[in-house]
Amino acid sequence: MGRFRRNVLSHAGATAVGSIAQLALILALSHWLTVAAFASFLTAVAVVGIGEMASDFGVRVWAIRQFALAKPVQRILAPTLLVKVGYSLLLVTIVMVLPLSLLDEKQVLLAALIAGTQPSTDPLLWFLRGKERLDVEAAVVLTWRIGNVILLAGLALMGFGVTALLLGWLVTNLVRGLTTWGLPWLAPLRQYSSWTMAGMMREAWSVTRLAFPIGTAFMAMAVYHRLGVLMLGELSQPQVVAWYGAAFTLVASVGFVATSISVSSFPALSRAAEVGAWNEASKIVYRKLHWVMLVFLPGCIMGIFLSTYVIGLLYPPSYAPAATAMVALLPGLYISTINLALKFVLNVLHLNWADVISVVFGIVFFAVVLLSATPKDVLRLVGFSWSLGELAIFMVKWSFLRRDGRITGLSLGQHVLVFIVLMLGLLLWGLKL
Repeated sequence: MGRFRRNVLSHAGATAVGSIAQLALILALSHWLTVAAFASFLTAVAVVGIGEMASDFGVRVWAIRQFALAKPVQRILAPTLLVKVGYSLLLVTIVMVLPLSLLDEKQVLLAALIAGTQPSTDPLLWFLRGKERLDVEAAVVLTWRIGNVILLAGLALMGFGVTALLLGWLVTNLVRGLTTWGLPWLAPLRQYSSWTMAGMMREAWSVTRLAFPIGTAFMAMAVYHRLGVLMLGELSQPQVVAWYGAAFTLVASVGFVATSISVSSFPALSRAAEVGAWNEASKIVYRKLHWVMLVFLPGCIMGIFLSTYVIGLLYPPSYAPAATAMVALLPGLYISTINLALKFVLNVLHLNWADVISVVFGIVFFAVVLLSATPKDVLRLVGFSWSLGELAIFMVKWSFLRRDGRITGLSLGQHVLVFIVLMLGLLLWGLKL
């Protein structure tokens, strides 16, 4: 329990500071960039978010589990790197042919390269997470984040455009990776281990096969979370993309707490599942869901009633309509944090295809509702659809967990009641906006 708290608090604390710095950057860019440039930057951020999942396609979760189980690190690292390089090259190839009207070719390429070098895609940091050294990982990521924000803010203040901002972002990623390699905690990774090319290719294929369903699940969720920005970029005006992106950035920025709770408990959950200690595994899952509920229920309720004030305080006056989207997104934020926790549970249970099914269902639901919107109500409806889509994802995950039966006593029904409470808050207050 002590290690769990240390990891949660160190990871959450560093991520909180980093998220605040990142949010400050977004707020600054909303003031310093034109609306069209800001919409382009948010589109690039959405591409990076999806690309982060595609650049290793589930290998990160597989590798973290293997590191947590104390297997020989060189037998994990070498094939992991080979698979990641292959997926990253594939990502660049695919992204370059996507129809993204708000980005030019250079910006799309930079976004893909950034995605492949983000902290979440760094095998060196996967090793630290698997060894439950989230305090060291947090320090590395926080240092990178602060440097990244200072550089990008400076470039924007000096009048540079989106391309220069993305190039600066990529440079900070490369510098972080090079400096991380020399950390003393990574000494086991620097030990030489002989591999034949044939042996490495066989092992890489095995890793790819095992990680593919995990990657599909995470990729689907990445698409789901960025679908609003990407579809609005094709269906609506840049200012609507900017309004929704501003609201979604605020809402998503607080999700780091749920991430910290989930990743901190993942190694212990993996070990309990490995030996079939399902009572212990159930206690671990219940504890992290309880923590998520204690943090996000009051936070989402306050956010609904303070949305107009928060948007007015942080963004330029022209961004006032973003409050409408923020209110509609907050019920979905709560259930999204629960879905994140359940995603790791399904992975431990080797039910990754169940996770995929749940998210695909949510994507289809979200897209159909959004495509039926009229220009007049699209801003509110995109947030409302995202929230209902998250509920649909949750219900599918819940049904698979009940059918599996190994993890018990989670009281998942209470989270539906919480969602209903938040939706009532939306109806009582949000629809007045």
